[in-house]
Amino acid sequence: MPRTKPTIIICESCGEEEPHAAFNLCKRCYNKKWRTENRERYLEAHRNRQYRYIESDRDGYNAKQRVYTRKRYAEDEDFRAAALESGKKYYRENKEAHRETMNKWYRENKDHCIDYRLQREYNITLAEYDKMLEAQGGGCWICGKTPEENGMRLAVDHNHKTGRVRGILCSFCNTALGKFDDSVGLLARAIEYLEVCGGE
Repeated sequence: MPRTKPTIIICESCGEEEPHAAFNLCKRCYNKKWRTENRERYLEAHRNRQYRYIESDRDGYNAKQRVYTRKRYAEDEDFRAAALESGKKYYRENKEAHRETMNKWYRENKDHCIDYRLQREYNITLAEYDKMLEAQGGGCWICGKTPEENGMRLAVDHNHKTGRVRGILCSFCNTALGKFDDSVGLLARAIEYLEVCGGE
């Protein structure tokens, strides 16, 4: 049996000529009206569909959702603004819970966080950092202070002009080089001063 063509009307809501759904509304406006008036039923049905899909193909679903959300976030200004506002609102209302969740995640993924920061700031991995520290005898290149003696992980020293990593130093030695502006001349003068005026 051939399908009958849908009746075309001028929608009372959007004013466009569209196929008729009900109440002198086009299908899009009718669906929007129904979702507004039956929000809880709509959300429950959506959650049930989503849950069934996730359970059958969790990894595939999550990957598709991430790609879709990132694409929409990049292209849709209204979606991006709504997402940012939603995130800010949640943070304002759940500061302590959010902080505890982040702290817990950091404690459980500390090496991952350190590796990410090293790659982002110095372009080296945590494995390369550990290898450099081992080659230095496990301590600061200058004074030999270990991380335990330093009270924290030793710092990565790098050339601020070229970005090249030079070695691993304790916080004191790393700060001292910075105070001398990484100048060999100034450091030589400081050594001469201590030798002439009395050092150790």
